[in-house]
Amino acid sequence: MYIAHEDSKDKDFELEMTWVSSMSGPTKGRHEEVPKELQEEAERLAKKALEGDEEDEDDAVKEAGTAGDAQPSDAMEE
Repeated sequence: MYIAHEDSKDKDFELEMTWVSSMSGPTKGRHEEVPKELQEEAERLAKKALEGDEEDEDDAVKEAGTAGDAQPSDAMEE
């Protein structure tokens, strides 16, 4: 959801999460809202993952920019 929303950053949104578990699970087969604490943790981890992806992209751009500067190693010369 956060990746899809990133394209239209000027619009706020509220994420609502629900779930259904098996009869032996936490919702006992009922459709319920995800507990607030669990949703907050999921949102925090999703945002952290997005920040990590942005850093990875920045690193890849930097590496691509210096790839043309590489010199052949002495080990390859005979």
